[in-house]
Amino acid sequence: MTQDEFDINPDNIKNINLWEKIKSNKKKIWIYGDSYSFPTSHSVFTQEYYSKLDRFDSRCHADKFWFDYIGDDRKLIPIILSKGGHSNSWILRSILRTMKYWTTEDEIYIGHTYPHRIEIPMNNDFERISNQISSIDLSKEYPWVDDFYESWIFSPNCQMEFWDNLNNIVDFGHSNGFKIKSWFWGNYFHKLETFKTLTNGEINDDHPSPKGHFDLYNIIENMSWGDTSEIFENYNPRVDGLNFHERNNLIISFFKKNKLS
Repeated sequence: MTQDEFDINPDNIKNINLWEKIKSNKKKIWIYGDSYSFPTSHSVFTQEYYSKLDRFDSRCHADKFWFDYIGDDRKLIPIILSKGGHSNSWILRSILRTMKYWTTEDEIYIGHTYPHRIEIPMNNDFERISNQISSIDLSKEYPWVDDFYESWIFSPNCQMEFWDNLNNIVDFGHSNGFKIKSWFWGNYFHKLETFKTLTNGEINDDHPSPKGHFDLYNIIENMSWGDTSEIFENYNPRVDGLNFHERNNLIISFFKKNKLS
């Protein structure tokens, strides 16, 4: 196996077991996205812990995520190529590295993320620039980063490019017989139970609880093949902890006027 075969993700994940799954002849479910497309869990949150909570739902399991329900329903092998906090550009690069292994018997799910996330190539790697860049050392080492990020976040061309690129892949894949769809969790955040709401803040985490993942499974399952993502009216970058507070209204206004489709 060559070095290039290991480089399945933009940040050069080296995972032999994952490659064995990719190269197998079994039907697969491909999952791309950020933390909402990743098995996010907590060490304290076991099934025993969950079963003792007032809002316990017996249909749900602490170790099952939306893609597990889909994969289990149709006996698909999960290929998880997602990572928390990363950008649409990163998701796009993950797809471009691996889409040659898709088959028309597989299912492909692309989870868009918030458009203001970005990575910048530095020191032969990609440095993730978060929405809190004004408080991190990177902006001290590279004074241009703050200005670049603020300019980038308001750039229609840059904001829409990667989003549209992902939707173009869905359109292309669907038109060529692939079972493929995309979605954006920011449109459903307000509908999903989170760890925070489930535990009354004992676990301070806004990712979906087991019930949230079960509901998300039903939302995604009911989407049609070929569905592409857009930002609805309830989009609010405050949910993603945006640090440029004085610009929030401008950012929200920008996306509502320029709905991505």
